[in-house]
Amino acid sequence: MTAEEVAACFVKAARQMQELPFYNPHLEVEVHGWQLLDSIGHLGILITPWCLKLLFIPQSDEGLPAFGEDFNLSLPSGDYQLQAARHELLGSYAAASLSSDMLDFANQSQAREMAVAVMQLLLQAPPEPPENPGRRRLFGGRL
Repeated sequence: MTAEEVAACFVKAARQMQELPFYNPHLEVEVHGWQLLDSIGHLGILITPWCLKLLFIPQSDEGLPAFGEDFNLSLPSGDYQLQAARHELLGSYAAASLSSDMLDFANQSQAREMAVAVMQLLLQAPPEPPENPGRRRLFGGRL
């Protein structure tokens, strides 16, 4: 499934959400950073006028727990807890809310910048801790 196909699934919902007080009319539905993750499924950031979510669609429905249950996803930066969901067109997927107050974003560009930054952080392994030289070596063997 492409990013455009995923976004199209949420465009209809956007029309239904317009009356909510946290709906930001300056934003539109977009999926950023959509990519296949180690042959286990697709990962990306869903931008909508009402939320910003991490979205994971597994290669097979068998990889997710039942609707509403927690799902742990291991990424290079660590393990993340998502919630299993289902969409009539997407099938089973898992999502984690990154922001539920989209009124903080003045425009689509700001929301997209946040999505870019989040994807970079998620897919980046944490830095290796510096080697501990030991007290003797650190102080020139004078201890």
